Order: sequence, then C-alpha cells, then structure tokens
Amino acid sequence: MLTLKKVKELVGAPSHAKRTPSPKMLYEEGIVLLRREFDQGSHLMVYNSGYVLFSAGKRNTVFHIHDCCGDYAYDAAEGKGDVIEEEYFENCEWHIRALFEGERKMEDNQAKCEGAGRSNVRVSYHALSEDWSEIADRTINMLEKIIENEAVHAMLGMDVIVSNLVNTMYCRDAGKKLRTANQVKWRKGITTASAAPFGYQFDPDKKGAFIVDPPAAKIVRRIFDLAILGLGTREIAMMLNDENVPVPSVYNKENKAYGKETTYTIAPVILWDSSRVWKILTAYVYTGAMVLGKTKTLISGKSIVRTVPKGQQFITEGTHEAIVGREEFEKAQLVIKSNSHKVLMGGVDFPLKGKVRCGNCRRVMAHNFKQAVPTFWCREGLELVGQTQCTSEVFQVSDIENAVFQALKKELSLLDVLYGDIQKEEQGLKEAHKKASRRKTLMEQELKNLKGEKMRMYEEYAAGTLLLDTYKQKKQECDRRISEVQEQIEQSKVEESTKSVVPGTVRAAAEQAENFLNGTRLTASMVSAFIENVFVYDGGRIVVRFKYEQSIQDAVKALHTG
Repeated sequence: MLTLKKVKELVGAPSHAKRTPSPKMLYEEGIVLLRREFDQGSHLMVYNSGYVLFSAGKRNTVFHIHDCCGDYAYDAAEGKGDVIEEEYFENCEWHIRALFEGERKMEDNQAKCEGAGRSNVRVSYHALSEDWSEIADRTINMLEKIIENEAVHAMLGMDVIVSNLVNTMYCRDAGKKLRTANQVKWRKGITTASAAPFGYQFDPDKKGAFIVDPPAAKIVRRIFDLAILGLGTREIAMMLNDENVPVPSVYNKENKAYGKETTYTIAPVILWDSSRVWKILTAYVYTGAMVLGKTKTLISGKSIVRTVPKGQQFITEGTHEAIVGREEFEKAQLVIKSNSHKVLMGGVDFPLKGKVRCGNCRRVMAHNFKQAVPTFWCREGLELVGQTQCTSEVFQVSDIENAVFQALKKELSLLDVLYGDIQKEEQGLKEAHKKASRRKTLMEQELKNLKGEKMRMYEEYAAGTLLLDTYKQKKQECDRRISEVQEQIEQSKVEESTKSVVPGTVRAAAEQAENFLNGTRLTASMVSAFIENVFVYDGGRIVVRFKYEQSIQDAVKALHTG
C-alpha cells in the first residue's frame, strides 16, 4: 500500500517563494505520478512537482502534498472532542488526508468569494465554477467507501475513531457546505425544494425553476379572486368544498404532480379549511418571485425548525410566470387582514356589521346585537334630535337585512346574465385569437418567400440574366408587397393579443353570482363579495351600494356596444 509518507518522499518540499501553479499550468507542464479516482468523476492527482490537483465536478483545488500534515481535531458523537494524530494519516493510504485537505481549501476559498460578494472568480489557488452543492455529497460518499475499506481499518486499528470522524464530517463540515451551496443557489433564484408549490410544476428544461400547471393555477387564481371580492378564508374554503375542488395533496397525487407515481396514502376525504386557503393567499411565490430560505433547522437531524425573518430570506423577483399580479396579491393581503376579526355572537351571524351607515352623515351606525331584537341607529341623530338632518329612528337589524337581501337578489340576477355575456365574449375572443394566429403564420411564411424571391431576383441581375429595368420593376413590386405583409402581420399580432373588455374583478363577481342565487337569507359571504355599503335614511329608505358598480356598468356597455 502506498502511504502518504512514501508519497512525500517522492517529491521535495515546495519553495515558499514559488507561486502555486494553476490547474491549467499543471495540465500543460506537469507529469502525473499518482492518480486516484472516486465516484462521479472526482479524482486526486499528484504531479512530479509535488502539487496535488483535487477535482470535484468543475471545481479544482491545487496544493502541495507536504501541506497534508498535522493532527486532526474532531468531535465525537457524544460531544466530546478528540484528536487523530498525524502519524495515522502518514501511514494510511495517501489519498485520505489529501481528500480532507482539498475539501478544506475549497471550502475556505468559497467563503472568501462569498465574503467579498463575488462568484466565479479565482481566489488563491483554485478556480470556482457551478454546482458547489454536489461536492459535499460526493465527499461523504468517498469517505464512507474509504473508511469501509478493511485494509485501512486493519492498518489504522481505529475503527471507532475513524467512524466518528466520518460522522463529524457529515454533521458539521458537510452540513456547512450544503448550507453554503443552498445559499449560492438561492441567491440565483434556484430552488432546492423537492416539490413545486401548488399551481406550478418543475421546469423540465431548467433545473430549480417553475412553470405554470394550468389546472392547479386556475384554482389558485380563483382563490385570489374570491379574496379580492371580500370573502374570508372560511367562506372560500366552504365554497371550494361545495364545488368538490380537490385540495393540493389530493390534486398532486391524482395528477402525478411530482412526475411519478407516488406511494404515500391520503385520507378518504380531505377538505379545504381556512389554513389551506390562507397558505395559498399569503404565498408570495404566486407573484412570479422565488422565496427561499424561509425556515432553518435548529437541531440537525430533527424536525425542529424556526421561521427565518423576511429580511433574511432569499427573494428573487421575476424567476417564473406569475399567477397573480403584485397589486392583486397586496389587495388579497388587505382583505385577509380586514377579515381576521369576524362578528359572531351567540351563534348568530350579523353580516352587515360595519356596512350600515347613516344616509346623512355617512358614519357607521351604532348597533346592539345582544338585545332580544338587535338594532341599528345613528348616534348623532339620537343625541341631537332636531339639531341635525340625521335620522333619529331605531331600525331593526332583520328589517335592514331583508331589504338588502331583496336588492342583492336582483343584482345577482343581473350579474348572472352578465356572466353569460362574458362567456360569449371570451369564446369569441378565443376564436378570433386562433384566426389571427393562423393568419399571422401564413403571412410570416409569405414574407419569408418574398424575401427569398427578392434575393433570387438580385442574383439573376448580378448574373446578367435579368435586365436592370426589369429588376427594378420586380424589386419595387416585391418591396410593396413585403410592406403590406408586414403591416398585416403587425395587425394579426394586435388581434392575437386583444383582451377582454371586462376587468378581472367584474368577471370574478359575475362568476360567483350563480353560487348565491338560490340563497334564502343574507350571509356574510354575500356581503363580503358584493356589498360596499348600505345607507339608511329617515323613514327607512335604504340605498345599497354594490362593489364595482361603475366597472360593471362599463362592462355591460362595452359588451353590448362593441
């Protein structure tokens, strides 16, 4: 067996004045004395100059064989420290200590690069490249195979100590490398997660990136639309359950979202709840940003984690297609916050709390939901009777709710009709987009042919087979047609990208109208989705202001006049 001690005897000690050669210099000028290959293409090479080249993937570390010396301090499994003396490394196979030294130097230089805010730069004596994360895994595999070698065990006579060394390397050194590797990827917006968020799939053409999963994205989009309409997480969950919309885990299993047949089992019935809806509504990833490093393991090997503050997370904008816009996401967050305190007293829901206002002063009316007959009233009207135009009447909650419910039923019927018109428009746009796309394809082919014809005319003229006057005439006609085709292509592009005249919020409201048409009483879900405010005047006159009134009117006008 060739030991480290014998290898050192083959070459002299390096001169301190001499500069460490680069990997390229070793390749071109050096003579390889020893070579040891490991898994996945990693290898160690000792050159006649005494320098060692440690290659792991695309990364290279150069150092002198005489640098592989000294004792090795490590932590035993029980937490007590111990030392492996230099003589053990000197008398074992040469590559074990060289492997340790190469990894250590590679890690040190990676840290230097990161501390300087640089990447892919040469520092000291090694060149950096990509996929640092693979080094730790390969190193551990190498070490385990080396340590398992019976000849090494017999020669060292230190089975327990060396085994502890491997454990330490895995838990401490490799763990540190993996964290560093992950952070390098996170800064680039590359995820290291094993599963994509609901609504996305992993991009098969780009490692660590997401692409939209249309069916799941439609569910995510709908949840945000409902939230923007004012529905709380509980109401959204109930609506999704009523429509038999699968929860993410069920969807992923049924649709093989992970690209393979999964073996895990799920409960016969899993329903949407507030927490599942909230998790989707608060996920910033749906804006097209990659959010990484959100949690940190407190104890290695145990499921004890803590949430990392947002300021310390790795957020990269524009890494993938957004399912919701930034503005829509922020609106949803405001709705979630405003709906965090629901009004429920004695098991009775009062959906109009905070919505009923005095028609004169526009202030929210006072209420008493605890009495036998719950009521609304204008505080200023009662306190300043005869001194203000505010009503001094006290109104029963049930009377106002019934009146609002009747007005809402009419609005829902109109929205239901509007939704039918929206669907017709969308179908028309779909067909128009297809026609425009086909027309654009034909025009692009004609443009290509025209340009080819123009080139052939010039070649004929240059060869003397086409007279100058004839060439000019044909070229002029060809240029005119090229110009016409180019204009037609641009027009097709405009038609292809034509969007609906109906805003997304209006479409979402119209789509939800059908779900409430058969309701028998006013509910919090109805109010949150469709009602902005309710104004009460003297004599019990009530004016209901619906959400998106102007937008709905504009949409109706555009659909019927377009």
